[in-house]
Amino acid sequence: RMLSRNFQPGFKAALHAKDLNIVMQTAYHYGLALPQSALIAQHLNALVGGGDGEIDSAAVVKVIERSAGERITAPLASTEPVNADASVDGTAGARPTVGFIGLGAMGRPMALNLMKAGYELAVWSRRPESAQSVVDAGATRCDSPAEVARRSDVIFTMVMAGPDVESVVLGEQGIAEGAKPGSIVIDCSTIPPDTVRRIAARLRERQIEFIDAPVSGGEVGAAAGTLSIMAGGSKAAYERALPLLSTFGKTLIHVGETGSGQAAKAANQLVLVVSIHGIAEAMAFAAANDVPFEPVWTALMKGFAGSRMLEVFGPRMMNRQFEAGLDAALHHKDSHIVLECAAASKTPVPGLALAAQAFNALMGRPGTRWDSAALRLVVSDTQGRV
Repeated sequence: RMLSRNFQPGFKAALHAKDLNIVMQTAYHYGLALPQSALIAQHLNALVGGGDGEIDSAAVVKVIERSAGERITAPLASTEPVNADASVDGTAGARPTVGFIGLGAMGRPMALNLMKAGYELAVWSRRPESAQSVVDAGATRCDSPAEVARRSDVIFTMVMAGPDVESVVLGEQGIAEGAKPGSIVIDCSTIPPDTVRRIAARLRERQIEFIDAPVSGGEVGAAAGTLSIMAGGSKAAYERALPLLSTFGKTLIHVGETGSGQAAKAANQLVLVVSIHGIAEAMAFAAANDVPFEPVWTALMKGFAGSRMLEVFGPRMMNRQFEAGLDAALHHKDSHIVLECAAASKTPVPGLALAAQAFNALMGRPGTRWDSAALRLVVSDTQGRV
């Protein structure tokens, strides 16, 4: 609705503004801090105050655009069919050799799915033990990223952060030292778009293609081969790599040119992080009104508020599953990638900024490796409740 400017009445802004102002009045009465709710309430108030109360709440994007000083006009990503039989060297049917660097919780099952599909793998990992199960399955262990690249037509990387990608691609004994012209490097990590563009420019000098292809779906999706993949890079390179990406991804979207995959992933993480914070606020709000959250959660899941995030994090928060399963450190890192991108593009993202501060507080909290569900503790601390 926002992207297509479909603001015809469906979910009237005036009704949502009324409901959120009731929430704000209740929060005032009980002494609750609900920063996300307060923020969207003010956006809706601005929309209604501007005479747009009868149009759809999707028009709140107009308020955000005014604060950003520009109108959102981004086109829809291309989803046209591509030739899944094309090989990396552009000829139908040939099997490329494949390298994989980074065999942690996500990389390992992705690599194994490539092998299950019949691809021969050369692998490297900073921690040799993390590669062992893949080597046991038949992969060739290499001594460096450069050696992986020398053996491969396509090289995947799946590491923690931007400096890690730059190190394994451009550093000493990195991929760039071993990759041959015409090969493709595909990075599936979540890193800033500017880092992607910088790496791609260096590889282009050596006639090596680079695709940023961050994934969403977690360890479960990686193991099941059902990840969502948002790819940036030339369409020709994407089409050549598609058979490989399809071994561990179910939803594959070519978003646009180099860096656009990471921009799409940043938008994805913005939605996730703000949603987690909102669920924690909803739980605190219900508790302040002496309402158990389980029946509230059931009602929300059956209604328009139902979402995959609510499905996963509602029970985790209710059951106090606060030890890392869905590692808060990753959402913490990603939220700050979004803030970095927003600063570079001079785009205000106040909702994400609030949630990022909550994740900062969680990461500064002493104790275990926290699950993102532990954001409930941060919100509860704000309320003076547990």
